Amino acid sequence: MGHRKSTYTAENRRLASGQSYLPIFDVVVFFDWFGTLSTSRFWDGITQAGRHALKRRLSERLDELFSVEKETISLWMRGELSDADVVEHLDISLPSHYREDYLHRALHRDCRASAVHPRMAELVRGLRSRALVAVATDNMACFLAAVPAVLNDEAPVDAILSSAERRVLKAEDPHTFFAPMLDAMGFAFSHAVLIDDCAKTCAAFRELGGRAYEYTSVPRLLEELGRDPAAAVRWAARDASLTIGRPAVQLSLFTDPIT
Repeated sequence: MGHRKSTYTAENRRLASGQSYLPIFDVVVFFDWFGTLSTSRFWDGITQAGRHALKRRLSERLDELFSVEKETISLWMRGELSDADVVEHLDISLPSHYREDYLHRALHRDCRASAVHPRMAELVRGLRSRALVAVATDNMACFLAAVPAVLNDEAPVDAILSSAERRVLKAEDPHTFFAPMLDAMGFAFSHAVLIDDCAKTCAAFRELGGRAYEYTSVPRLLEELGRDPAAAVRWAARDASLTIGRPAVQLSLFTDPIT
């Protein structure tokens, strides 16, 4: 069965924000992004490059930012700091021939080019022909400003929920994070499935009546989804399991370097 064409448009944003919507399915599946669908990181186009004028300094600052300056990361994920605020905070000196907005543009370029695990993309496509599918991510403004291209194509979704827009993280208040979209569809949490690599988030989601699967590996996830009460989820897991033995092609869309 072919999958529905996805484009992250104003209609998707209305659904994510909680405006009324008449669903054609009776289950919604939420996928976490980083650590579940993808392992792509911000500014990978620079930090993973063979040679780049900013590679060493940016890699050092990002290590500091994500390991030491956790309050800054928290504010960024809650939408209290903008992408531009964080770029300024990094305090990276640019070569004279680079435009002053280079790091901001590179951030958005690399968000759009983010890769998805190819086996998870198979699962997303299989589910989307049988259920509503959304990304639910603790993420920054750049994720919605520069939506990964794979979410409109190889791993198409119906909506994206982001903490920067919700102004709250999933685990700390899952009702505020998920309920607006569920309410818009007339769904209860019992109609919802969450796939997430964070045990705390999964536990919080289950407390509200949803079904949550902690992601550790594709084979284990497919095995567990194969026992889900929803037939749509079980069938998608079965179909995805049939493809595991095929050669996988990593899905990414990196473009030429920008200056």
